[in-house]
Amino acid sequence: MKRRHVFIPVMILVSIAILLLTLPVSANRPFQYGDLIAIMNDGRVMHFAPSGERLDVMNVGFTMIGPADCDFDPAGNLYVATGSGGQVMRFGGPGYPHASLGPWGSYNAVPQSILFDNAFGAYIGLASGTQDIVYRRDVPPVDRSFDVGLENGGANWVNFGPAGQSNIIAYTSNGIAIRRYDVGSDTQALDFGSLAAGDIAQDFDYGSAIPPYNIAVIVTRGRDVVALDNTGSLGGSIADALNADGWFSVDADPSQTLLPYPFFWAADTSTDAIYRFREGNPGFETRVRPDPEFGQLIGMCIYDDDDPSALPQATPTPLPSQTPLPTETPTPLPTETPVGPINQAPVIIAADQDRTLIIPPPGLILLATLATDDGLPNGTLTYTWSQVSGPAPANFGTIMAGSNTTYTVTYPMDGVYVI
Repeated sequence: MKRRHVFIPVMILVSIAILLLTLPVSANRPFQYGDLIAIMNDGRVMHFAPSGERLDVMNVGFTMIGPADCDFDPAGNLYVATGSGGQVMRFGGPGYPHASLGPWGSYNAVPQSILFDNAFGAYIGLASGTQDIVYRRDVPPVDRSFDVGLENGGANWVNFGPAGQSNIIAYTSNGIAIRRYDVGSDTQALDFGSLAAGDIAQDFDYGSAIPPYNIAVIVTRGRDVVALDNTGSLGGSIADALNADGWFSVDADPSQTLLPYPFFWAADTSTDAIYRFREGNPGFETRVRPDPEFGQLIGMCIYDDDDPSALPQATPTPLPSQTPLPTETPTPLPTETPVGPINQAPVIIAADQDRTLIIPPPGLILLATLATDDGLPNGTLTYTWSQVSGPAPANFGTIMAGSNTTYTVTYPMDGVYVI
């Protein structure tokens, strides 16, 4: 669940439409920005395009009793927290088909929700067993548990904290509060806000907080979907549909990257459907109903602005300084006859911004760089990272995820690093 770049797809918006879920011949493609994932209790995991067109069906290999959740790692692989299935299952995402990569980790509990950071680590909410939030990463290996404060359940649904608070993890616990935990200091933080007495806050995600609607946090509470403002105050119902009384999961994209306005998807068990809503409009725009032959809908997620691996599909506008000056383009001498195109220098499109991170040690983060090149002279573009300054030498390395190589940097101690 849960970076802002310019992305310009072409979509036709069909108001209040039930989409035909046929599998097209063109379905053989990787996961892309805006794609929708639906988890069914018979073990099927369904892949839909942003329009609701069904593209692919995967299978975890066993039945589940919901709820369940999913998220993408920085390489674009899909991870499914299977809830009562007791496992986190992986599916390859950068290529096609999306083959099962098997289970990830071992949990003597119910892993109900999952949330990836940009260092290939994931926070996993355990609804039973220890009822902790666990953090695990393969390279370098990290396996930690956070004994979070609970209400009437475990750490059911997890999400990041507000923007600018990278050390905060938010979660719900089958009660009324949006709870928070400081994973940097390993201490309980203040609750963000709460629903009314008798409500049960289930899944939640962050809205745009743009006036006049001021939707900062979107919360499913069974009978409908409600919002909290920036102060944590409860507003009214912001989404509902006919015969929908089992709202349990939500995933929002407030970035206006895919569509020219903030929107969110919400899943309902009563109708076994996933609905797309525009912020400020309680009536749904699009409804996706997975095939009933696959059983009951128990989870969903979207490939959105929260997922680092979705960003390479964006097409940011280069900064003015990235456009070569006229004097940088060589002019042939009168006696020269140019043969073929002239090799131009690569142009950096985007790179990681300055950041402050507090993550479980040893402090590895992902380095992401996008660039364009004319393919000359040999069609291969390579790049490297180096340290300019810092209190100690940083260690640069790579992580292999399938056929992809991701560059990383590990900081040995706290401080300000320029790389």
